[in-house]
Amino acid sequence: MPSIIKEPNFFRENYFTVFGAVWLFIGGAVVLIDTGMILGYLYLIIAVVYFGVGYFKRHQKKAYIEWNDEKLVFNDWFQSPVEYSLSSIDAIIVSGQNLTIKSGAANGTMVDLKGYKEEDIQFLQDDLNQFISAGKTLPA
Repeated sequence: MPSIIKEPNFFRENYFTVFGAVWLFIGGAVVLIDTGMILGYLYLIIAVVYFGVGYFKRHQKKAYIEWNDEKLVFNDWFQSPVEYSLSSIDAIIVSGQNLTIKSGAANGTMVDLKGYKEEDIQFLQDDLNQFISAGKTLPA
């Protein structure tokens, strides 16, 4: 299945770890300065929640678009993959900045292509145009 992958970004990949560390530092400092202050313990709980969410979403760090002659799947950072069968897609428009998928009267989406390499966007456009010209994407 051909695919293109978005270039990794340190902050986006480590978002939950960075903010968990910030809340841990703030909470630890508040607890050390004044142990009777409940707010410091709340900050520590927030830090644990950030670390927990980051741990459970660690497999969703990849942003990609993949396709074959049956389906088109895309995933953005820390999101669930979205899948469209090519038979249900009415139109696919690939521009320099967006991938627009029209499926049905009120269904479809627009995917931001910012962060993908230019040659990957061109590969996506060329390969999806082959499906369209072969009549696999647009029903007659």
